Amino acid sequence: MILTRKLQLKLIDEKKWIYLKELNNYVFMAYNDVVNTHYFSTLFKDRIALTDEEIKNKTIKINKKITDVRDKIKEAKDDKKKIETLKKEQQKLYNTLKILNREARDKAEEFYTTGDKNFGYQMMSKRFPNIPSTIRTCINTDVYANYTKEIKDIRSGKRAVRTYRKGVPIPFQLEKSKEIFVKKNDKIIFRWIKDIDFEIIFGRDKSSRKSEIEKIISGKYKMSDSKLQIKNKKIFLLLALNQQEDKLQLDKNVTIGVDLGIKYPAYVSTNSGIQHQRIGSIEDLFKLRMQIQNRRRRLQKDIKSTHGGKGRTKKLKALERLRQKERNYVRTYNHFVSKEVVNFASQQKAATIIMEDLSGFGKNKEKGDIVLRNWSYFELQSMIEYKAKLKGIEVKKIDPKYTSQTCSVCGEKGKRESQKDFLCLNKKCKNFGNKVLADYNAAWNIAKGGVKVL
Repeated sequence: MILTRKLQLKLIDEKKWIYLKELNNYVFMAYNDVVNTHYFSTLFKDRIALTDEEIKNKTIKINKKITDVRDKIKEAKDDKKKIETLKKEQQKLYNTLKILNREARDKAEEFYTTGDKNFGYQMMSKRFPNIPSTIRTCINTDVYANYTKEIKDIRSGKRAVRTYRKGVPIPFQLEKSKEIFVKKNDKIIFRWIKDIDFEIIFGRDKSSRKSEIEKIISGKYKMSDSKLQIKNKKIFLLLALNQQEDKLQLDKNVTIGVDLGIKYPAYVSTNSGIQHQRIGSIEDLFKLRMQIQNRRRRLQKDIKSTHGGKGRTKKLKALERLRQKERNYVRTYNHFVSKEVVNFASQQKAATIIMEDLSGFGKNKEKGDIVLRNWSYFELQSMIEYKAKLKGIEVKKIDPKYTSQTCSVCGEKGKRESQKDFLCLNKKCKNFGNKVLADYNAAWNIAKGGVKVL
């Protein structure tokens, strides 16, 4: 699995700064040059398709048939067999259209000396010979991959051709014959292209970045093609880390439910309901963040009354630092919660983690607006997903409806008396009349695959 790590670097030879700045500017220009080259190529092929009578007539007929089939699918409504047959016919027509596009592309390539993908690289080599080939290759691959995904929306007018901003990170391929990381005393040196060396600055190293680099040196982890970023006179390595999946012996009959709540950031339970655990405290989550937000509000009021000069500039910088501090705090907290969730699943040897599908979650008042404003649920879920994958644990999502309103023992409708307590209303249930922790009840329901019938 490929993970990205951001590491600050210190240039050992300060004289190399001039070259780095020039290269950074060339890369920005090259990105935009290549994407425009691909767009020109597309327009040229489209013009051939429109002016070549044979291809043009065939294309018009195929597009008309596709429209007719689309109308028939709408008319079929609930006739599943008919719809399936029509969709197969539609796919065949799309395939025919692709063949016609290929014919137009072949005719266009008669004017070029190479195919679509390599055309951008050749043009870049002529205009930007100062960019090393290992970087040119990565730029061309990156642009082509994005362009092929976006061209459909560009043609339909849904979006414009992508524009790359100045300061775009510099991508590079690894030099296989060269040691990338070298240990010197207590320091680790990163050796880049053109014999440019950097010292890695780990700082407090809260995320154990140093141990990950040492695992690359020892051969346990592998480094993939990465990027170098120059931002605000600082240099960062955006390290692509190929981390081997540490798969466990898991029990397919054991699943873990994760309830993201207000009382606790996460509550986990097995599908048996016997093993369960609360993770984190909402007070911890809000305490520092609310302090930061109050300071931001005060700064914003001060900025409104400051019309210009150095005072305003300093306050804007302070405001940006507070935003970054708040963002880092939430991200760090999400790392802690996601790690604990996956650790619990590993201890129980669970093959599956089940979470609620939070699409459109902003409309759900049950979780509380204050939590929605102050916590990135989607970031937390993505962290749980990639950390679970490293352990070989599958992650599923279910409909969140009624998981907190249904008794996890009898499956009947109950009452959530408060954010903390749930009360079963079924007289035949052993939980009748007893208050149960609401987050535990919801987590157990989620672990069993959600509530199918209310």
